[in-house]
Amino acid sequence: MLISDLIRFKNDLLSEIDELSLADRAIDECRAKLVRLKEANNESITTVELFEKINSNIIQYDNILMQHHQIKLSIESILTDIDENIVKLAQTVLYNDNYPFKYNSQRTVTITEDNLKKVIAAIHQHNDWHYPGVQLTTRDPILTENMVSLDPLYLCDFDQSFIDQTSSKFNDQYNMRLRKYLIQNHTLDFLPQGQIGFMIAWLMFNYTGNDYVVTYLKNILNCLRSGGVFMFSYNNCDILESCQDYEANKSNYQSKKNLIKLCQEIGYEIIESVDLPNNDELKYVSWMKVKKPGQLTTIKRHQVLGQLLEK
Repeated sequence: MLISDLIRFKNDLLSEIDELSLADRAIDECRAKLVRLKEANNESITTVELFEKINSNIIQYDNILMQHHQIKLSIESILTDIDENIVKLAQTVLYNDNYPFKYNSQRTVTITEDNLKKVIAAIHQHNDWHYPGVQLTTRDPILTENMVSLDPLYLCDFDQSFIDQTSSKFNDQYNMRLRKYLIQNHTLDFLPQGQIGFMIAWLMFNYTGNDYVVTYLKNILNCLRSGGVFMFSYNNCDILESCQDYEANKSNYQSKKNLIKLCQEIGYEIIESVDLPNNDELKYVSWMKVKKPGQLTTIKRHQVLGQLLEK
């Protein structure tokens, strides 16, 4: 039994509940209309037999609604069992000792133009020169281009060639201002602790085992200042198509439910969770924004200016 099989079964049952709810609304409207007709024509109902037929119809509507209610309760009980089985199967995946950190072996995937605009808009909400920013994993220079207001901006990756490739998109003057670091041993000790206002990891957690996700979430929380925000993409296997991507070995397993629980246990506040249909290469674009508790504050009045002097 695959996790995607259970998710598909669960989605089918949820569709049944939706159809029952639609039918309930139609039946309830018919019942209400019959009650109104009965009340409006009370004087015209001259026989007991006619009165009883109308009441019998109203009672039949009530019985149908009650039957639908019982069916929905039964389906909800099945859904609870399915969720428990999904969690059990997911745990064997999330906490498998052989579950790898696969970021470096993955190529960059494309997202639709509309989705890219939404990602950039989400970044711009935190693109503030008052605070330092960090881009973890630098395979997407277009994201870097939309973070240049953050001061300073740190570019961090597991491969120096990606840092160099992205930084080469900028002129020499700005290139000198970029802070570039190679991530080693999954530590972020090279970043200023408690100072970062905004950090993003795009297409990193999509290929990251759960143990590594926990490690980075803890390290990133230490890097953020109070009120600082971390935005990250991941493969939300609560969605059938994303789970199928995992089973096709296109990405690692993760879920929104698990991540929300992890983030809250580590100490984050959840700001936003987004799932967008994408394309055949990446079925869904999913990201989450989390925040270190508190408010962003700074005494910074302008961006750092300086001049290089000859000795």
